[in-house]
Amino acid sequence: MKVRRKPVRKKEVIKTIEKAKVKGVEMKPFDFNQGELMEVDGKLILLVDKKPILIIDREGDIVPHLLALKFVFCKTATVDDGAVPHILRGADVMLPGIVSCDELDVGSAVVVRDRLGRAIGTGTAVMASKDIEGRKSGKVIKMVHVVNDKLYEFAREL
Repeated sequence: MKVRRKPVRKKEVIKTIEKAKVKGVEMKPFDFNQGELMEVDGKLILLVDKKPILIIDREGDIVPHLLALKFVFCKTATVDDGAVPHILRGADVMLPGIVSCDELDVGSAVVVRDRLGRAIGTGTAVMASKDIEGRKSGKVIKMVHVVNDKLYEFAREL
């Protein structure tokens, strides 16, 4: 697999972070020296001082990288134990698998956690919380990044 890396200016990093804020991603303030974009599997990883921060997928969705959740925050959804293995294999989060979630808006970034509170993936909400009430089925979160996928493994090697 081909991995491409290219340096980006501070302005571009700040602009990407501002776009992420629109999607509901909040960050602790930090100062940095170097920004890079790394393309893996058709998705871009924004690296700040060689640490993964954000992931941008083909559709333009911006979600936090799992290794950056100590200082990057967004809404969360907790899933049932039965849904975890399917999500880790790349399945999207369906409504019956959700145990609890924050107030979601369509297009907002979401961290998916298991019942023990461990982050297992990040994705984008495709159904708002107000639409969930009264429904029993449907896709709620389109997964972009999960534990031990290619994006996770490449970032751990940095």
